[in-house]
Amino acid sequence: MTEFLGRFHPVLVHLPIGMLLIAVVFIWLKESEGAIKISLALGALAAIASMITGLLLSQSGDYDPDAVWWHQWMGIVTAIASIGLWFIKDKKWPSVVLTALILITGHLGGSLTHGSGYLTASLNDNDEEDSPDISKLDMKNAAFYNDAIRPMFEARCYSCHGENKQKGGLRLDNPDLIMKGGKNGKVIEPGNPEESDLIKRILLPSEDEDHMPPKEKKQLTEQERKLISLWIESGSDFTKKISESLNDKQISAFSSEEKDNSIQLPDVSVPAPDEDLMSKLTEQEVAISPVAKGSNFLQVNFISVPNDAQRLLETLKPIARNIVLLKLNGTNVDDQSIAGFENLTSLSLSDTKVTNAVIDQLVKLKYLVSLNLSGTKVTSVAKLKDLKSLKYLNIYNTAIEDADLPNVKIEKGNYDVPTLEGDTTVLKSN
Repeated sequence: MTEFLGRFHPVLVHLPIGMLLIAVVFIWLKESEGAIKISLALGALAAIASMITGLLLSQSGDYDPDAVWWHQWMGIVTAIASIGLWFIKDKKWPSVVLTALILITGHLGGSLTHGSGYLTASLNDNDEEDSPDISKLDMKNAAFYNDAIRPMFEARCYSCHGENKQKGGLRLDNPDLIMKGGKNGKVIEPGNPEESDLIKRILLPSEDEDHMPPKEKKQLTEQERKLISLWIESGSDFTKKISESLNDKQISAFSSEEKDNSIQLPDVSVPAPDEDLMSKLTEQEVAISPVAKGSNFLQVNFISVPNDAQRLLETLKPIARNIVLLKLNGTNVDDQSIAGFENLTSLSLSDTKVTNAVIDQLVKLKYLVSLNLSGTKVTSVAKLKDLKSLKYLNIYNTAIEDADLPNVKIEKGNYDVPTLEGDTTVLKSN
C-alpha cells in the first residue's frame, strides 16, 4: 500500500508547481490579495501531498539515496516557503526565492527520473540513446563487455537501472551489481541465456509490462539482443575479448567485412522520383534517399516514425516502384501495407504485427532477395518457395517451422546488419 500511494507522486508533483507559479505571477501582476492567497493555499496543500507521496515512493529503494535526499529536502523547503509566503506582507521579492526553489526541486526530480544529464542531453553532439554500430566493432580485438555490452546497457538501460534510478533494485552500470541482480534475485545466469531473467525480459512482447526496455523507450535492436545473449552464453565475462569468447562463425556474423551489404536492383527502368514528395516525407522524419548517387531507386526507413508508418506508406504509393529497400522494423503496418511496392529487393518486417496473410503480398515481389520476418506472428512461409529471387530469410523469434526453402539462407539467430547512411553500398542488377 505504501508503494501504491507513493506512485501518485509523479501525478501530484505537477500541481504545486503550477499553482505556486500562478501565485507568483499574481503577485507580480498585483492581483487581489484573495487570488494570491487562494493560489498559495492550493499550491501549499499540493506541495504537502506531493511531499508525502514522494517520501512513500522513496521507500521503494529504486532511486539513488543521495539524490533522493537532496530532492526530498528541497521539496520540504519549498513547501515551507510556500506557507511562509502567505504571512509575508511584501511578497514580491520573496516570490522570486520561491520560484528558484521550485525550479531547483523540479530539476532534482527530473534528474532522479531521467538521469543527471537529462536537461543538457539535447545540447550534446552525441545522442546518448544511440549505441555504437556493432558491425563497425573490431571483433578480433574489442573487449566483449567494455566495447560491446556496456555501451548497449548505457544507451538502453541506465536510465532505469543506473546510478540515479534502480528500478526493481537492479543496477546495470557496474559489473558486481550486474551479477548481484535486483530485488527478485539474479538476472544473469552465466552460460545459460535461456534461464537468465535479463534475456527473458528483453524477449517479452513490447506490450508486456515486464518487457525491457519499456515500450516507450528506444528498443534494443535484434542484433544487440543477440550479442547480449551470446555474451551470457559465453560466461558473462567482464574482461575477455570478443575473440576469446566467440568462435569464428559467431564473430563473422557480426563483422561488417563478412556481410553482403549490397542492395540488389531489379532489372527494370523507373522514372525519377518526385522530389517534392521525398522532401515532404523527409520533413515527417521518414529516412528516404537514393541507393546511390544518380540512381532513381530509393531506400526507405521508418525507424523514427514507427507509429505513423501505416499512414505514410500510403503517401509513398506514387513512387512505390522506385523503392527497392524498405525497412519497417517495429512499425504499425498490417498485412496489406506493402501492396504495390512491386520492385522491392530487400524488406524488413521484423517486430511488426503481420501475420500469415502478409505472405499473399510477399509472393508478388518477384525481385525480392532479402526478407526479415523476425519477431512477427507469421507461422508459415511455404508459399515463398515460388520466389526464385529470394536468397536470405530471417525467421528469428517466430513460430515458423516450414522454412525449408531451396537456395535460401535461413537465419534463425538474427544476424541482420542494417544498411545505414554512409555505409559502402555495392549495386547489383538481377
